[in-house]
Amino acid sequence: MLALLLATAGCSGERASAPDTTEATSSVTVASDATATRPAVLALLWEGQRAQLARLNPVTLRPIGRKVEVADGAVLAVAPDGEIVALTSTVVTGPGGTSDRAELLLVDLSAMRPVGKELELPEAGWVGGTIWERPGRLILLLGGEPPHVVTVDPHGPRVLRTQPLTGRLVATDAKAGRLAALLAPATRIGPARLVVVEASGAVRTVALPEIVAGWEPLDHPEDEYATRQRIPGLAVSPDGKRAVVVPAGGRVAEVELDSLRVSYHDLSEPVSLLGRLRNWLEPEAQAKVTEGPDRYARWLGDHYVAVTGMDNHGLSEGELDASPAGLRLIDTRDWSVRTLSDEATGIIVVRDLLLGFGGPYAADAGGEGIGLRAFGVDGEERFHVLGSVLVGWVDTAWPYGYVPHANDETKVDVVDLRTGRLVTTASTDGYVSVVSD
Repeated sequence: MLALLLATAGCSGERASAPDTTEATSSVTVASDATATRPAVLALLWEGQRAQLARLNPVTLRPIGRKVEVADGAVLAVAPDGEIVALTSTVVTGPGGTSDRAELLLVDLSAMRPVGKELELPEAGWVGGTIWERPGRLILLLGGEPPHVVTVDPHGPRVLRTQPLTGRLVATDAKAGRLAALLAPATRIGPARLVVVEASGAVRTVALPEIVAGWEPLDHPEDEYATRQRIPGLAVSPDGKRAVVVPAGGRVAEVELDSLRVSYHDLSEPVSLLGRLRNWLEPEAQAKVTEGPDRYARWLGDHYVAVTGMDNHGLSEGELDASPAGLRLIDTRDWSVRTLSDEATGIIVVRDLLLGFGGPYAADAGGEGIGLRAFGVDGEERFHVLGSVLVGWVDTAWPYGYVPHANDETKVDVVDLRTGRLVTTASTDGYVSVVSD
């Protein structure tokens, strides 16, 4: 399952393949550098509010062959046979952008052409997750108000079923043909629920009374939009059997997804680090415009859950003020915690590699971060590249990681994830989002 949430804007009508303006090639397997070859990567190419799906050389990021115009807020799912992709988006329409809709477009990857017209979905909302384990059944989780699970026959294409959910979508993760979603109360911070969506489209729900999540208004004299938040992290094990919910305070919830049995666990860290763990679990509240913790979690290997995020303190001199939550590795066998970085704010798991990045986001941080740090399943650092660069995001298509420059969207650092070597800095015509891993 491959998903990338991007900006949204209006787009409708049948989409045609853009003319091929690149050099012709008889194969999509290209020489990537002096030591390796790999297939061309799929990517979204952005020019203002327009986007195109294209194959790129994995190192130079230059387009190869046809491009297909796609909806501007695109999330990608790949069919079981790997030949068709579905691009779903939320499109804002109407006077002043006051209404919206979600739509689905299929693309034949072998020909790089659209398959028919878009299918307008019955409910609006950003795409929070997908399941496509069966050829004739694509499951979409739309994070609208309220969220909906939409089951689609992509061969029609036609909508088979729409099921509303109660609450507000906070976090999702999908593994082994199963999607887990964390829901908060619709208008306040309160007890969360875990929703489990199966490849058949079946939906089951379990309450998590010890986990609080959501958003609510914060009374602030200078900002009517001031908000308080509590966003836990959610991770599903590689076999799709377990989910772990990690809040910024309180105990961790573990859910057996077959039975929906819930258990809670206290985390422990070596005595010398207990103060640091306590600050991570229970960040100091500061009543400034937007406050509260945001956690992000992903499973690593068979037994570990990596967690990071930020603690938001509102605005300082007009700039976002937030403290890094750091990067912790939780061992689900004994619920011990290991600190890998105190300044990380983002993570990505690719194969058996954990990538950490980010850094202080306070107004006086000076734009410095931790570069890109890679750790193995054992928690040992494999490499550190890009020095103190503040990395905001990393795309991956093994064996490469793609790091866009924060101050120049036409520059992308290409890193060999096997060695930690900076292969090149690719130059592009605009913003590029690699969407295959």
